[in-house]
Amino acid sequence: CGCAEMSFYFVAKCVDFAALNTSYNMCEWASRRYETTTSPHEILQECYSAGEVFLIFSVNESKGWQGVAKVISPPSESPDKDGWHRFKIQWDMTFPDKHRNGLPFSETACMSFIKGDETVLLNKCRNYTQIPAPLAVELIDKMKGHYQNIMLLLAKPSKPALFSLGDGEKSQFEVLWEKLNQVVKSQGRILMACPFGSQRYNLSNESSDMDMFVVYMASTKSHLSLTTPPLTIKSHEADVADFTVVEVKRFCELVVSGDPRSVETCFLPSSVTYSSSDEFKEFCQTCRQLLLTKELVSKYLGDALGTKGLKLLHKWQSHSFPDVGKINKLFYIVLRNLILARQVASGEGLQPHLAIDSADWKLLLATRKGVFTTDELEAKVTKLKVEIEMLLADASCVLPEHCDFNTIEQWLLKLRCSDLYCDQSFSFHS
Repeated sequence: CGCAEMSFYFVAKCVDFAALNTSYNMCEWASRRYETTTSPHEILQECYSAGEVFLIFSVNESKGWQGVAKVISPPSESPDKDGWHRFKIQWDMTFPDKHRNGLPFSETACMSFIKGDETVLLNKCRNYTQIPAPLAVELIDKMKGHYQNIMLLLAKPSKPALFSLGDGEKSQFEVLWEKLNQVVKSQGRILMACPFGSQRYNLSNESSDMDMFVVYMASTKSHLSLTTPPLTIKSHEADVADFTVVEVKRFCELVVSGDPRSVETCFLPSSVTYSSSDEFKEFCQTCRQLLLTKELVSKYLGDALGTKGLKLLHKWQSHSFPDVGKINKLFYIVLRNLILARQVASGEGLQPHLAIDSADWKLLLATRKGVFTTDELEAKVTKLKVEIEMLLADASCVLPEHCDFNTIEQWLLKLRCSDLYCDQSFSFHS
């Protein structure tokens, strides 16, 4: 965050995490005028003219340090109608939402500096307290180290961290996994299992539901017999969590037709999937690039802008629908579909599991939290829609109209033949 020489560091106290999130998304901060002493905006203006100015953020009652931002414009000379002197900032560091408390005060309990005749504990600093550059650099280094440890922890492949039902009892995931294996066992075997909700997009939180999507393969013998195996199996209300199980033939039909949720399944990192067979891995290696088509983009656009997306939002708004939480959630789904459509249309591929702290990840998280107004969200939807249309219309766009049906079919036939050949209960002789 800049060298210590000619750099000025101040503590910025936030009233709550909502204020911090708003600042993070707006890249703006503000200060009020003091009546009895020099106002913060005057001090910041003076420091800004002399060098670089950094704010180190701490939310009230959080007992932690949450971020570092560089001041990139001097505070306004005149306050706005609410009495705030506003200025632009550029965030150098923040912590992931699940670890939003940041570096705990316990790590900085012994850090202090001399101010006049007294010793000031860093953890006790008030809003806009200026702290010495060497101490600030030490604090920021500690924050960076804590951040790196969090990123290493998050990067480790793991099964979903679902709550335990109690001592000696099975977790929700274990109960669901046993249930799925029981459901599939009588029909065939699981080829792949992965998240089907917010976990898929790396946007889950502690209150998120667990939804699972499973591709299974019924035996080839059962397909040739008089009793056809089910192509789709859905969970019941009594089940511990929601799941959808599709037979591999149905899965192939879905990806060939450009079904977004099914196509996304082929582009999830291994750390996110719960189970993946060698056959499914082969499918991803040989076939998934064929699934990136204009038809897929069109399906994303339909989901985002159609009767279950933007049109539904407009219907709610015309009837003065009062539930702001539901409106924000639907805007979140609309924007998520548009973001993934833009990925495909741009030719960069498909990455449904969004990187933490990426611009798209931040946008969706802020949308779900209600940071933006309806007009702001409408503008973001329009902007993304126009970007996608321009990408598709560009002469350099090489996306095929539809998926190569024959290649997918050949993979499926090979899978069926191999299964039948290995089925010891089936005889090729009369």
